[in-house]
Order: sequence, then structure tokens, then C-alpha cells
Amino acid sequence: MNLKYMNNTPISASPPDLFECARTGEYPPGITASDLAMIKSGGDGWTALHAAAKSGHLPPGTKTTDLMGVRTKSEWTPLQEAAIRGVYPDDITAIAMAATSNSWGWTALHTAAGANHLPPGTTLYDLVDHADAGNDTPYDCLPDEMDRSQLKGLLDEARATTLDEVKFHGDLLFRKSPAFVTLWMAGEIKRINNLAWKRFCQAN
Repeated sequence: MNLKYMNNTPISASPPDLFECARTGEYPPGITASDLAMIKSGGDGWTALHAAAKSGHLPPGTKTTDLMGVRTKSEWTPLQEAAIRGVYPDDITAIAMAATSNSWGWTALHTAAGANHLPPGTTLYDLVDHADAGNDTPYDCLPDEMDRSQLKGLLDEARATTLDEVKFHGDLLFRKSPAFVTLWMAGEIKRINNLAWKRFCQAN
């Protein structure tokens, strides 16, 4: 069967073949995320692009917007599937993930937090916003004992500018790793106090 996809490239493949391609990551030349989004399985809206995100085999050139634009009946997007595995397009942001929610307000950022696959650049401010219908935020979904590199990434992104911000970030993450966060807080307090002292000396 010769199908003509959205990029107008004739490709000899049938819908089941594209689901298999999505599972293995072995795509015919020219296949795009838009092509996979057109191929559905059953009546729930599940597409080959959902399958590609689930398997971690996004086609070349996939953008975040491609993963946000197609939904199942429960409003589940390929981006939420990608969050489970932590396999993202190069242009992924926490803001985009927070803007993609299912029918009960659960965002892709909730999923990413629960799976410990936060996208690069995620901040604690991103995580404490965006409550779902049950009033749970992505922060509430973080594992009780976070991966050390993930925790360090959040604290590095915090880069507090005031002692109040240090306390805010420290209070949130202390239960995730008390010793690590205590050391971070001590370093940040010293840095901010030193900065304040330098400014005082320059002004006098």
C-alpha cells in the first residue's frame, strides 16, 4: 500500500509497519513525527508517535511541539510518554511540559518528576506550580530519595540571590537529601553573605 504522508514523500508502508518502526526505531527515509501522528491504532486516539515516544525512538527532527499536538481520548500526549523514559527532543523545556496536561490536569512535568526524568533547566519554581485536579504539583511527584545528580541540577538551577530564596529551596529539598542540602545551604549562605559584604564595602 502506497501512503502519501504530510511531507508529501511517497513511502511504501502500512500503518502496522509504522508502529513496528516506532517500536524498533528503524524508520524508512523521510519519516517524520507528523507522519507518525497520522497513524492511529484503535479508537482511543493512540498513534504511532505515542508508540515512538513510549519506546524511546523518536524519529529524526522531532520537536517538542510535535509531541504536544496529538492526544488520546484521555488527552494523553506523546510528550507524556516521552517523560516516562526521559527521551526528549533537543528543544524540550519544563515550561512546555507543564503546558501539556491530560483530562484531569496531570502534566508531562508531573510524569517527568515521578519518573525522575526532569528536563534540563528545570527549576523548583517550575515544580511547585501547575497543580492537577487533585492539587498535586510536579514537586509532590518527586521521589522521596532523588538521584544525586538530579538533586544537584535543581539546586544549581536555583542559584539563589537572597537568603530567603536559599531557605525556600532548602526547605523544599531537605527531606530528599538532608546532608547534601545542608551543605548546599551552607555554601549558598556564605556566598550571599560575602556578596553583601563586598557591596557594603564598595558603598562605604
